[in-house]
Amino acid sequence: MTHLWNTPYHAFSCTLCSVRVIAVFHLPGHSSYTRELSSRVIAHHFCQADDEPTCLVSCFVSSIATQLHRRLGDFKEFLDANTKLKNGLLSLTSDNQHLKGGGGGDPYSLFDQGVLKPLQELKSQGKLLHHSYCVILVDGLCEAECHRADGVDTIAAFLEKQLPRFPKWIKLVCTVRSSLSDIVKGFPFQRAR
Repeated sequence: MTHLWNTPYHAFSCTLCSVRVIAVFHLPGHSSYTRELSSRVIAHHFCQADDEPTCLVSCFVSSIATQLHRRLGDFKEFLDANTKLKNGLLSLTSDNQHLKGGGGGDPYSLFDQGVLKPLQELKSQGKLLHHSYCVILVDGLCEAECHRADGVDTIAAFLEKQLPRFPKWIKLVCTVRSSLSDIVKGFPFQRAR
């Protein structure tokens, strides 16, 4: 497993979307920056090539929603009040049909309705975070490419399609091996110098 801090990486930042996407690939000597960044992480996901479920979109969506449910009291209240939505998010990992693209629900709509929209609503009500931004971290995004299936999006493809729906105050931080940086070429990144 490649980790954020021990492998040489390239850094990219997004200029098209108010720097809401950053693929961080190694930041030697930036411990205060990484400490600040880590204090704003509201959810994370680690893709592991040797653990197939961690490389599937359905597991990613369920993992992020579960962490938000556990960490953010107001998010928990929202999701607990929406039983159908909560059950849909939980069913994503309980049904192996997601390997063929079907199964426990549409991860795109569940991510939008069960993660992004509740976070936006809670933020607009002043119930969420006192920071100007928060972070969702995805480590080893390239690891998920090992489990690419015909007609089924990888986590990178899923995120690329979801980025336009992200509110500007949610930053996405991803790690990708330098040799596999092509998987983020469709993201609105500009190489940082």
